[in-house]
Amino acid sequence: MARLNVHPSQWPADGQRTAFLVDQQPQAITGNPTSLAELLHPDLVAGLRPLALFSGAMALSSVLRRDLETAFGCPVIDVYGLHETRPIAVSADGGPFVVLDRRVLVEVLDPAGRPVGPGERGEIVVTAGENPLLPLVRYRTGDFGRRVDVAGRPALADLEGREATRFVAGSGALVPCVDLTQHLQAGGARGWVVHQAADGTVSATVVGGNAGSIGAALERLLERPVTVVSRSTLLEFGEGKPRRYLSEAPGA
Repeated sequence: MARLNVHPSQWPADGQRTAFLVDQQPQAITGNPTSLAELLHPDLVAGLRPLALFSGAMALSSVLRRDLETAFGCPVIDVYGLHETRPIAVSADGGPFVVLDRRVLVEVLDPAGRPVGPGERGEIVVTAGENPLLPLVRYRTGDFGRRVDVAGRPALADLEGREATRFVAGSGALVPCVDLTQHLQAGGARGWVVHQAADGTVSATVVGGNAGSIGAALERLLERPVTVVSRSTLLEFGEGKPRRYLSEAPGA
């Protein structure tokens, strides 16, 4: 196993990153969406033949998943987990995250700590006992989603990691960020950052897709103007885990 920094600035010469990866021909490649998006460089698409790609740590957009599947002709497996628990659930097809067959209990609770109804949205809470040095009982993840069933197994749908963010529409209505996700992905965005300032103005930075159509869709949803700026790669969002949504509007 090798752990690599795929940022072009970390390689001494142009083409060295491609030459190394193509020479090694890894069968399984793991990373977050920002690093996996770098694999879509034409030289890497032409030279790599992985059997599977694994994404974790950040939300994987349906557009980036599709682009990776098309480029490499292999499964893209999205993993949901925590440092405290390791993997909790996986999505192999872009649908709900199916809870793994491990010693972990997953619940979805309301703000008062009560289980929500079937299919209702709430905070994901886990109980895990595999690690005797860190047993967890109803551990609040700070992540949000809906509990559903997939082929008789528990699963998590509409997963939004640590971002129960709401935006204030022009009418004063509150719009959950999951609604923005649907429009951004429908417009072809691979990744994004959407910010609402205290005065209600909204700006979005996107990678991939059509900025004009994305802006128009968000404006219809939020009933207010939206400024959209395009970037060429997810690396331009900076190091670490970028926060996809932020609303500073009063009442959000």
